[in-house]
Amino acid sequence: MPLSDRVIECINKYNANDLDNALIQICVALDGTAKKEYPKIKKVGKRFKEFVKVNQDIITFFTFNSNVLINCQFGKYTIEQFIYEILRCGLLHEAEIPEMIKFVEPGQSVTISDKMWSLPKTFIFGTLLAVIGAPSNVRQSLPDNIEVVILGQKFKFNDLWGRVDKERTCSLLFLECCPQS
Repeated sequence: MPLSDRVIECINKYNANDLDNALIQICVALDGTAKKEYPKIKKVGKRFKEFVKVNQDIITFFTFNSNVLINCQFGKYTIEQFIYEILRCGLLHEAEIPEMIKFVEPGQSVTISDKMWSLPKTFIFGTLLAVIGAPSNVRQSLPDNIEVVILGQKFKFNDLWGRVDKERTCSLLFLECCPQS
């Protein structure tokens, strides 16, 4: 199954509010993308976490409504450790989202601690955008009618494949226009 099919499946599952299966698709897409981005790193966990770490600005910007979290530790987890060790391994080895993860609607309270990570559902799209923006995915494509709205501007997913620079420009422009306090 090509990566683009994983992306479509993730979007379809997200739209159906089937978050468990949307997350499975995004974790598989993260694994495949990390392998292409870091072919010299043989250990799955190491390359997966490296990809998340390098892209945590994109993941957190789109997850936390324009707040960028870089190199943060929440209790005993960094973002990359949490996504790999708790989310990905829980889903793929235990076949379910671990109890310490809850998803809330955007704008609701977020909790991040050793015992609970309640994240906005937008985490799925933040992570999906990191995958789509990866340079190694530049040759992927989707039906041309699939779009995402970033800061009020519509983008075709096909215009974002391999264009992490474009995604970062969107977030930087927003941060310059609306400085965070």
